[in-house]
Amino acid sequence: MKAILSVLITAFFCSGIAMANEEYVCNFGDVKRLISISYENEGQPVPCEVWYDKGQGVERLWNAQAEVGYCESKASEFVSKQESWGWTCKKVAQAEYVEEVQSIQEEDVQAALDQ
Repeated sequence: MKAILSVLITAFFCSGIAMANEEYVCNFGDVKRLISISYENEGQPVPCEVWYDKGQGVERLWNAQAEVGYCESKASEFVSKQESWGWTCKKVAQAEYVEEVQSIQEEDVQAALDQ
């Protein structure tokens, strides 16, 4: 039950993140991580948030209310850190990102069912 609740919470947050303006997918073998920057108002650089999805729930890493470029800088630094750990990261288009989120959600559902 706890795993199913986690999947539902992930699905809820990912549905909002899917509207993010910048998305990165990082791969290490078959494991995926999603890093995204979402903007409260389309076309405006702040307020913004940087989100991280490891497939076990989404967490907000950073946010900015007034500092333009903060979220982009933090996301870029985090992508570089992932790559230094051996991950392969790439910036993806909106449609690719939605597919990645759905793939992770399906894997979470299957894992919950297998338990």
